[in-house]
Amino acid sequence: MSLPRETDDFLASIGQEPERPQLQLVEPEPRPEPGRPRKRPRMSRKALRKAEMERLADNTWVPIKDAPVFVWYKGRRSSQQVIAQSIRSLVMNLSIGTPERRVLEIVGKQYRKYEIGKAYLHAANVMATEGAGFKQALIAEEAFPRTARELLSASSTAQAVQENLKQAAKIISQGQSVKRRLAITMITPVSTLVLCIVALFVSATWIIPNIVSMFAQLNADTPPLTLGLLKAAEITKMVLGTLLTAGCGFGLYWMAAGRKSDLFKAIIDGTIIRIPHLGAIVQLTAVSRLFHLLATNLSAGISEPDALRSAASGCGNEAVKFHCLRHAEKMLYDGAPMKDFVNHRLIPEDATNQLTSAPSITQEIDIMREISEEYREEANIRLEGFSETITPLVSVPVYLVAAALVCSLLIPLWEMLPALTELGDMY
Repeated sequence: MSLPRETDDFLASIGQEPERPQLQLVEPEPRPEPGRPRKRPRMSRKALRKAEMERLADNTWVPIKDAPVFVWYKGRRSSQQVIAQSIRSLVMNLSIGTPERRVLEIVGKQYRKYEIGKAYLHAANVMATEGAGFKQALIAEEAFPRTARELLSASSTAQAVQENLKQAAKIISQGQSVKRRLAITMITPVSTLVLCIVALFVSATWIIPNIVSMFAQLNADTPPLTLGLLKAAEITKMVLGTLLTAGCGFGLYWMAAGRKSDLFKAIIDGTIIRIPHLGAIVQLTAVSRLFHLLATNLSAGISEPDALRSAASGCGNEAVKFHCLRHAEKMLYDGAPMKDFVNHRLIPEDATNQLTSAPSITQEIDIMREISEEYREEANIRLEGFSETITPLVSVPVYLVAAALVCSLLIPLWEMLPALTELGDMY
């Protein structure tokens, strides 16, 4: 604080200098370099789970014990279809007025062979022994899908709980229907092609060399055409052996470390999206599911970064998930707008143009719902066309392999016929 002017004059008259306040220079905080976003601090899986629980908690929650880290047997792995059916059973029992803990016990016993059923029974036990509510007990279970946890945490009334659980079951089941149809479509052509390749490998490895060795046993010269066939068999054996070794190596790496690496799974799914015809179906299905989940989460009042992370976790494609999670981190740490996540090659261009031109979040939600339905229908149409086209396409290499097998057997026998005739004349 500065001194009055009269006090300054008095101190100057008696030979003393007035005290002046000294300014302290405060250095500004260093800003991150442009183009280098701040990294999200790394957290363990347990810490991430705890942070998620704190984010989803409300003022009615009570402290509960953490789930045991090591369990001998959690039950059979629950498919998405089983989880959707169990959630529908929850909604059905809740709608007729059954108490919440009793609902968990009933559905848990129905699905006790699966991991999700054991999770329901554990949630019922938590409600009985630790005084937790229905929402808290279910959200604390890792087997319960993240999409359902997010929608359940945003439910403020009992009616909203039922509606959001019904919506979660619908979202989960719709995402699996296209995948199942695509897998069924690919079973026959892939299995047929694999059998033909195995037959060709067996022919090149054992059958053709054994037939060629018969010429030496008959003391006859091996014809040039048969020698050429033998060289072709050796090249075929080398190529098929390399492919088989690469396939076995990939399978071993996948089982050991690949399935635990999010980056590796994102690379594989990103490569699948680039496959002609098949990639478009996978892309449309993943984006449709992503937009459906994102619109539902935003309508339920979930914050934009959490809504995007939750939708990414349930979109069913690791490449799309990896991209959306990275953009959610940019939203949290760099203030990036949410709809910028569509500016990527994994998102179709028409969806990018429509969302970037939306002036408000309400219109963005409406656009995402419309696009989700359109992409789901388009994916089904393309899947039907792909099912009708894949059989003739696979038939061509199958016929070629069958022709190669027939030629590999008939050509040596045809060349061997004169030697057999001469041997018969000798005896």
